[in-house]
Amino acid sequence: MKVTIRKKRWNLRFVPFLGWFQEGGKRHRVSGACDGPDTYNKAIMIAKGQSEFSELDSLLHEMLHAGLWEIDEDIVHELATDMARVLTRLGWHKEVRST
Repeated sequence: MKVTIRKKRWNLRFVPFLGWFQEGGKRHRVSGACDGPDTYNKAIMIAKGQSEFSELDSLLHEMLHAGLWEIDEDIVHELATDMARVLTRLGWHKEVRST
């Protein structure tokens, strides 16, 4: 699906696997990734198989990167999780659509 963020278009894709990263001596699955705003045919990719909350958090996180590329990773992480928590408390849930 195509999405527009700050007047730029991204391909939004849900993918089976994005790789691994190391943090605190542990290996973690990458939950999302976003190409830079000036990349040709750029994409936001979200790993499938996450909990509903984690998927929302990852999607918000990557969309924040898309719209505010220059913002520090720690701030993006904190903002996305805070927004996901608020939306969840307000009753947001993923609607599963059949295609």
